[in-house]
Amino acid sequence: MKTPKLKNHVWHHKMEEDGYLHIKGFMETDQVENIKQVFNSLYHKYPTKHLGFWNTILDLPDNEFDQTNSSLLSILGPIVSQYFDEYELIQATIMSKLIGDSTNCPLHRDNSILDERSFMFWNCWLPLIDITPNNGQLYVIKGSHKLKNGIVPFGESWQTNKTLDYYKDELLCLEPSAGDLIIYADRTLHGSFPNNSDALRPVCHFGLLPFQPKFLFFKRNEFNSIDAFEVEKDFYLNRNGLKSTEEFLKDYSYDILEEKKGETPKAFIYPE
Repeated sequence: MKTPKLKNHVWHHKMEEDGYLHIKGFMETDQVENIKQVFNSLYHKYPTKHLGFWNTILDLPDNEFDQTNSSLLSILGPIVSQYFDEYELIQATIMSKLIGDSTNCPLHRDNSILDERSFMFWNCWLPLIDITPNNGQLYVIKGSHKLKNGIVPFGESWQTNKTLDYYKDELLCLEPSAGDLIIYADRTLHGSFPNNSDALRPVCHFGLLPFQPKFLFFKRNEFNSIDAFEVEKDFYLNRNGLKSTEEFLKDYSYDILEEKKGETPKAFIYPE
């Protein structure tokens, strides 16, 4: 399985075994404050239109999002390179829980964007304030990246009939400080509790891709199996494209049983 690499071999082995890693003191206080100031400015300029959460991907106009992404990458790039090898860092966002019960994020695995038979990406979660049990604490299910959690196409949620109590022996509630980094695999089951404090809970979030991964776009078909389309990484950087997957599909009609000939992306039945 091709993944990014941690330069610290002990940490890398732990990440492979547990599906998550907590790196303390990843970012200096002044750098955290710089990102926090960016968040405060944007949040007040562009109020959220969504219940419970604010996010640079969903709440900023395109030009502002591009500028923010570039600014975040310029801060993160030199730090990330000190810790990781064989990765691609292409996008960074700021997201924040608002306040109240609507900010609960249920147990899930992340949407599938790579050929998961060969590649795995890592999500990176960097809080801009100290995390407590009261302000939207992140939790992970240790080792769950090794389970058969299934492909999750965009526009779908991970489906399970199991509750958090089922995973209680592997459930880990994390309390990182501002500037710490939590890494978790795309298949690691995770979630976060509601923010019941009286303040917003902002984090910087970015993904680390393995070097030169194979990108796929997944869509459930009429027979309830999953089709996969080969796409370039720019497909996932196009926010307008992801907002309407039907726009993508109508441009690429295909036979459910055969690859589409002469054009890309190609559709094929993805083995589950």
